[in-house]
Amino acid sequence: MSSRTTVLLTFFLFVSSSVVFRLLYVVVDVRSHSVAENELRTRVMKSTPSLTAADDLSNIFWFIQVMLRLPYLTFKVSDLHISVFDEITRITDFQNFCENNIKIVRPELLLISGDLTDAKTSNKHASLQVRSEWEIYASILRKTNLLNITHWLDIRGNHEGDFPWFRMHWTLRKYAARGQLSTLSYLFTLRKPYGNYSFIALDACPDPGLSRPLNFFGVLTQDTERALRRFVEVTKRDNHTFWFGHYPTSTIVPSSGIRSLISSNGFAYLCGHLHTWLGWAPEMYALQPHGFLELELGDWRDNRRYRILAVDHDLVSFVDVQFRATNTSTEWPVVLITNPKHANFLLPHKEPVDRIARSTHIRILAWSKWPIVQVSVRVDDIPLGNAIKSRVVDLNTNAPNPLYVLPWDPNIWNTHSVHTIQVTVHDSAGNFRVVTQPFIIQGTPPWNFSFLSSFLLNNDHTFNLRATFYGLWFLLIGTLTLPRILNRISIRRMLYRTCLGTGIYRLSNCDNLMYAVAFYLVYVVSGPIFMGYLVQSHFGVVFSFGVYIAGAFVAESLTYFHEVIQLLIFIPVLLGLIWHLGYTHTIHQTPASSEHSAKTFTYRAHCRSLRIFHIPISLFFVCSVFTVLQIRLCLFTIYYPYGVHALFLSPGRIGPLVLAWYLAYNSHVPTMSH
Repeated sequence: MSSRTTVLLTFFLFVSSSVVFRLLYVVVDVRSHSVAENELRTRVMKSTPSLTAADDLSNIFWFIQVMLRLPYLTFKVSDLHISVFDEITRITDFQNFCENNIKIVRPELLLISGDLTDAKTSNKHASLQVRSEWEIYASILRKTNLLNITHWLDIRGNHEGDFPWFRMHWTLRKYAARGQLSTLSYLFTLRKPYGNYSFIALDACPDPGLSRPLNFFGVLTQDTERALRRFVEVTKRDNHTFWFGHYPTSTIVPSSGIRSLISSNGFAYLCGHLHTWLGWAPEMYALQPHGFLELELGDWRDNRRYRILAVDHDLVSFVDVQFRATNTSTEWPVVLITNPKHANFLLPHKEPVDRIARSTHIRILAWSKWPIVQVSVRVDDIPLGNAIKSRVVDLNTNAPNPLYVLPWDPNIWNTHSVHTIQVTVHDSAGNFRVVTQPFIIQGTPPWNFSFLSSFLLNNDHTFNLRATFYGLWFLLIGTLTLPRILNRISIRRMLYRTCLGTGIYRLSNCDNLMYAVAFYLVYVVSGPIFMGYLVQSHFGVVFSFGVYIAGAFVAESLTYFHEVIQLLIFIPVLLGLIWHLGYTHTIHQTPASSEHSAKTFTYRAHCRSLRIFHIPISLFFVCSVFTVLQIRLCLFTIYYPYGVHALFLSPGRIGPLVLAWYLAYNSHVPTMSH
C-alpha cells in the first residue's frame, strides 16, 4: 500500500470514528433525558400547609412579556414624495399597547425579551444600527410614563448585537430602560410580603457581535457564566426565579451549559427569537429534561403577541394574547385561570402543587376594556355557577381587582385523572371569551408538547447543523476516495454494473478530476469562505466552523447552514459529471448486438458528444444552473449584507464556480491513475 493511500485511509478512519462516537453520545444523551424526565415525575415540592388559595386578593401578582422589533422609518421630502421603509403601525400599535393594555392589566413588571429595534437597512439584507429607532423606543418610555407604573425590564437581542461592546453599552445606557446597569445580564428581585421573586436577564449576544445574516446564534461567554452563577447563589432562597432572554437555549453555545444554570433555580425561561417558526409553531413551549419550562413568545413585528404570567400562591400560569389595534373585541376579555392550574405546565418539583388540593376557591383573572358582567364556570361539563370578584384585603390600595373566585371542593375531582375546566367571561360590550384547560388535583402531569416545539427548543441546533455539514461532507469525501483506496477487482466489477457506479469509479481514479474535487472538499472544512467588514469598522474572516473578528473567535453556527446549502447545490454538478463519465464509458464498452442497437448507440453517442465551448451539453446545462444558484447565494449571503469587497474576497464562493466549469471542461480527457 502506497504512502498516499495510507494517509487517505487514516484520514477516512479518523473522520468515521469521530462521527460514530458522536452518534453514540447522542443516543446516550437522549436516554439520559428520558431518565431525567422520569425522575422529574417522582419529585414533589413540599409547601406551607397553612397557606390556602381562598377568596381574597392575596399572594398573587402578574407580569407581561413582549418581544419587540420596532421598524426603521425614514421620511424623504423631495417634491413632497414621502417614502416609508417599513410599517409605521408597528410603532403606533406598541404605543397604543403601552397606553391602554398595560394600564388595563397593570402588571408588576414588563419584560422586553430582545430585539428592541429592527436594525436593518431599507432592503432588509444588511444590518444597520439607526439612532432614530432607539430614540423612538426611548420616547415611548417617556410618553407613556410606564416607568412610574411598572418595572420595565429590557434586554437586547440579535438585532442589537452587531455593535462593538463599548458602543452598544453606551447606546443601552442612553436609551434602554435598564441601561444604567453596569452589566448586560442582570438580576432584578421583586419583593412582596409573601416572598421574593427574582428575574434574571440573560444576554447571550456574541462579543463582538456580527451583522446579519451571521447573527442567529447566541454565546455563553465565561464572564457571562460567572455573573449568572452569582445571580443563582443570591436567589437560592427566593420563592421563584424566572429567567428571560432573547435566544432560546437551543440556539445558545453551549446549550448544555446554560440549561444546567437555569435548572439550578429557574422555574421557566422566557425567550423569543424564533418568531413562531413562520407560523408553524404559534405555541412553542417545551419542558427541558433539566426540569424547567422553556416558553418562546411570538414576536410583536408580525404577530403582535404578548404574554401575561401570573404567580398565584406560587403556582405559575400564563396566557398568550394577540394585540388588536382595530378589532379590539377579538382581544378582550383576556382570561387566565390560576387555580386549578393548567395540567400540562405543572412542575411538582418546583412549585407547591398540593395547594390545588387544599384550595377552597377556583381563581380566575379576567381583564377587559369594558366592565366584566359575568364569569361562569363548568368542570367536566358540569355547571358550578358564576364567579364573583375576590375580597380585597388591603382596603387602602387603589390597584384594580381582576380576580374572580368561586367556591369549590377539590376532593370531588381528586381522582388521579385529568379533568377539564371551562370558564366563559362576558363584558358589557357583548364580547366574550371561552377558556378550556385540563387540570389534575393529584397525579402525574401529562407534559404533552408538540413535536415541532420540542424539536425547536429541546435540541442543540449547533450540533444539528454541525452534524449535518460533516455528515454530508463525509459522504462526499468517502464516495470520492473509497473506490480509490479499496481498488480491488471485485469492487471494480461491482461498481461497473451500473452507469452511476462506473462514473464514481472513473472519477475516483482520474487524477486531474479527483484531486480538484478533493482539494475543494478539504478547503471547505479548513479554509476561509469569505472576508470583509462584518461589523462596522471591524474586518473578519468567515470559516465553516465560525468567524474570526477583532482578535476573537465567534462560534456562529449559521456558517454550517450556509455551507450545507453550498454542498447541496454543488452535488448536482458532481452527479452530472459522474453520470457523464459512466455513460460515455458504457457507450464505448457495450457491444452492439444488432443493427438497430448499433444505430441507437451511435445516435446516443452523437447526442452525448454535442459540446458547447468544448463542454458536453448536459454538463453545460448543469453548470449553468449551478452558476445561477451560486450567484444568488453570493448576493444574499455576502454582497447585500457585507458589500462588494467581501464578494471579491470570497474564495469559498468563487472557488466552486471555477471548479464546476473546470470539471465540465476536463470531463472528456480524464487521466486514469490505474
